[in-house]
Amino acid sequence: MLVESLVDGSPASRAGLRPGDVIVGFGSVPIASIDDLHRLLTREAIDVTTGLVVLRGVVRVDLVVTPNEAAA
Repeated sequence: MLVESLVDGSPASRAGLRPGDVIVGFGSVPIASIDDLHRLLTREAIDVTTGLVVLRGVVRVDLVVTPNEAAA
């Protein structure tokens, strides 16, 4: 899943994601699409620190993200 942009101060931004990164894993689960990621971002994932695997160019980067509930 290609990261096109980030919201300043968001969990993704604080985790170190950058535009152009490709998310390929969340925890131990492979990610192929935004739908895959949405299925994993359930209430149980909120405030739980989880590994995030991204490709930055040809380099694998392991990040840590703590999802929070989106503001309404």
